[in-house]
Amino acid sequence: MNRKTKQRLAMTFKYVVMVLVTLLILFPILWMISSSFKLEKDLFSIPPTLLPNPVSLHGYEMALSRPSFVSAITNSLIVATGSTVITLFLTLHGAYALARVRFFGRAFFAKFILCFYMFPAILLVIPIYMMMTSMHLTNSLIGIMVIHTILNIPFCLWLLRAFFITIPAELEEAAIMDGASILGAFYRIIIPLSKPGIAAVSLFSFIASWSEFLLAYVLVTSNSKKTLPVVLAEEIIGFEMQWSGLLSMSVIVLIPIFIACLIFSKYLVEGLASGAVKG
Repeated sequence: MNRKTKQRLAMTFKYVVMVLVTLLILFPILWMISSSFKLEKDLFSIPPTLLPNPVSLHGYEMALSRPSFVSAITNSLIVATGSTVITLFLTLHGAYALARVRFFGRAFFAKFILCFYMFPAILLVIPIYMMMTSMHLTNSLIGIMVIHTILNIPFCLWLLRAFFITIPAELEEAAIMDGASILGAFYRIIIPLSKPGIAAVSLFSFIASWSEFLLAYVLVTSNSKKTLPVVLAEEIIGFEMQWSGLLSMSVIVLIPIFIACLIFSKYLVEGLASGAVKG
């Protein structure tokens, strides 16, 4: 067996393994989507079937008929979108300062900020609750939005800083020599060139806020202000769970994330790759 044949076999083996691992990861999601179109009685049929027969929308009708679930969709959209916008605004300027402004301890400060992202949320529940209570922001969407923003900033700041470092500083210097201010060069030169990094940060922040459960569960008590993860968790009670409705709700929760990943997947990979190389 010659060398080229060995390389082809090795490459084929790698692709086969990658396909199998991908199918293994995607199988639970595919099963959930398929089961959401089944009747309740068909979910527990033996032997189990992958494809629904017949196809039923009963689960989706049940999910969308619940006012608490529809209200939770609106609340999650408000919180995730608001948190993403605020996070992006703050990290754009903060990351640019860390990438371009020279001051003592800049590298240490950038790494120190990332350390805050390593703390599990469960360790921060009590101090966050006390802080939100003192500011009268418990049981409010603004309070959840603020907390999600604070939790998302460290990683987003580190990622955008790493991306800004890859952009040559000569571009800004040329713009400043032509009469532009520092902020003018930032908005006209750096931001248009930073679309991959901005897309990666936006998508990460949106998904993190959209799927966050613990702090939203602790901070909000009013049914009208609960987010989707909390409402989904409350569906898992007792012995009277409507699995078709729960599966349909889960699919609906995935739809915004799926759409966002499809739109920004190209920029996301490029942005994360740049951050990984230069970070």
